[in-house]
Amino acid sequence: MEKCSVKEVRLDFVLNESGSRWLTHEEISNGVIQAIVGAMGTTSLKMSVSSS
Repeated sequence: MEKCSVKEVRLDFVLNESGSRWLTHEEISNGVIQAIVGAMGTTSLKMSVSSS
């Protein structure tokens, strides 16, 4: 049986001096990438993006 690892990533809002705001798409993407890289135990993630 393979060992399975579960990670939880919470993406919501941030508090700042003027109140609160939702995370931007870039902040959400970076958070997800950091979680994947951390789970893989590596310091980099090679990604390929293609547009149709």
